[in-house]
Amino acid sequence: MVGKGMDIIRATPKEDVLIIGNAMEKTLKVITLDMTRTIDTTGLPSKGPAGAPVEVVVFSDFQCPACADLAMLLDQVMIAYPETVKVVFMNYPLRSHPYSRLAAAAALVAGMQGRFWEFHDLLFDNYDKISPQKITEIVRELKLDEERLKRDINTPEVADALNHDASEAYRLDVSGTPTVFVNGRILRDHSMKSFQAAIEKEAGSAAEK
Repeated sequence: MVGKGMDIIRATPKEDVLIIGNAMEKTLKVITLDMTRTIDTTGLPSKGPAGAPVEVVVFSDFQCPACADLAMLLDQVMIAYPETVKVVFMNYPLRSHPYSRLAAAAALVAGMQGRFWEFHDLLFDNYDKISPQKITEIVRELKLDEERLKRDINTPEVADALNHDASEAYRLDVSGTPTVFVNGRILRDHSMKSFQAAIEKEAGSAAEK
């Protein structure tokens, strides 16, 4: 049901957004559908229990200040729901940020050395200072194998991982950062209160199955 008296239904380029209206009253209204999307997170950086009932997927950019703020908030979410939530990180480097793709690639390569989340945290701690030099500083601070990182960063494996995230972002109509999905439903309000409500709703639904 879209509403009593509504006789206009128009699709938009975004599949979860419709325009409805009443021709006689000459009114239009934009509605957002609460759609559940399937997201391919196989092999992606994650933290939290593998079988957690709630999966939080974040499309992020290492030069994005809002993403840096969200990263800190997600740490609080993980503390509050250590057995309930798994956080999955997906890269969505914006073209307006000159070094975000390099940072994304470096984080993935750090992950090959078992240090993705430490690298992730230091990148966001320095989101406004990201540069090739700063990335090298982080590599050295974490005592990573610098020569291996330089070699691995240009491999097809890393390129494929970045392209995978970009393809998923395109399929899901992700257009900015950060974009968050909780069990496949987009979360537009990134406050702690909103996360709590979404997580508890999804955890409750999972418990009923």
